[in-house]
Amino acid sequence: MLKQVEFTKEDLWAVMRAFIEEEGLVQHHIKSYNHFVKEGLKELIKSLGDLEVRTKYGTITLKMRDPEIGKPSVVEIDGTVLENVKPMECRLRNLTYAAPLYVTMSLFVDGKPVTRPEKVEVGIIP
Repeated sequence: MLKQVEFTKEDLWAVMRAFIEEEGLVQHHIKSYNHFVKEGLKELIKSLGDLEVRTKYGTITLKMRDPEIGKPSVVEIDGTVLENVKPMECRLRNLTYAAPLYVTMSLFVDGKPVTRPEKVEVGIIP
């Protein structure tokens, strides 16, 4: 049988200090985001599967593959796109540091390709 151990407040603070020294305050957020970008987006697109719509002309299928994140950019109020923006600049200007999210899409009718695979911007990711 396992013996129950009592920890003091000092013990718990020692564990907390060791964790912060080892990982820092935000490292777990960074690791989580990096995992989402490298693996999570692929899993998400795969989980959506192929989108099918049955019409009187046949079954139209949209296949989405290969999510990709572009370079961060900011659209100025006059419509100018500022590329190669840095996180600190966005912080100082109170802007969202974000990049476009692309997915390669292909359209099929009754299993036959109608379009070539094309990289399409589907949103932005902070």
